[in-house]
Amino acid sequence: MAVDMTISIPDAQLTNFEKFVNPAGGNDSDADKEAAIKTWIQNWVNEQLWIMARNNAVAAVDDPTV
Repeated sequence: MAVDMTISIPDAQLTNFEKFVNPAGGNDSDADKEAAIKTWIQNWVNEQLWIMARNNAVAAVDDPTV
């Protein structure tokens, strides 16, 4: 199961946000910038989910060092 979400980034801020998430740049078109932003957001979400799963696993055992 997956949930699709929509975010809104004002056109005037698209380039600035893309530079934030992809400092190396190289994306000239709005479509490339949008793809880079979507990839960055998905990677961030994946990382947060992994951290939550790990924290839950550690909390589920009495001594996580064993």
